[in-house]
Amino acid sequence: MSGKPDDVPVSFPECTSKKTNKKKSKTHPEEVRQIVEYFNHVCGTNYKYQSKATAEMINARLNDGFTVEDFHKVIDKKHAEWSNDSYWCKFLRPETLFRPSHFESYLNQRNTPADENTNGITQKMSELYDAFTIG
Repeated sequence: MSGKPDDVPVSFPECTSKKTNKKKSKTHPEEVRQIVEYFNHVCGTNYKYQSKATAEMINARLNDGFTVEDFHKVIDKKHAEWSNDSYWCKFLRPETLFRPSHFESYLNQRNTPADENTNGITQKMSELYDAFTIG
């Protein structure tokens, strides 16, 4: 009754299956193992590289283009900054350091002179003090 011959197939585009354009995320099991083992070594912890949440976060950052060396830098920086602070040391964990909203800023964080010396005394101030007291 539609005016079309009965033997012509009718197409319903909204009913056809659509291909998804999602790329499957690549996994990096060896890199995940290396990163978690390094984290445990530096921080004195015992996280498991087989942990789904930890592996997913690390794989996502690796898929973003970050390297194993980038992870080492973040671990080293935050360990140096937080390990001796009773408040901040609880945040030395993969879920904090490798979170997408934190990782890149931690990686690009500049060390302040106070980070590089004890008691907040900068290297330059220490040299001036030594020159004054010795000379």
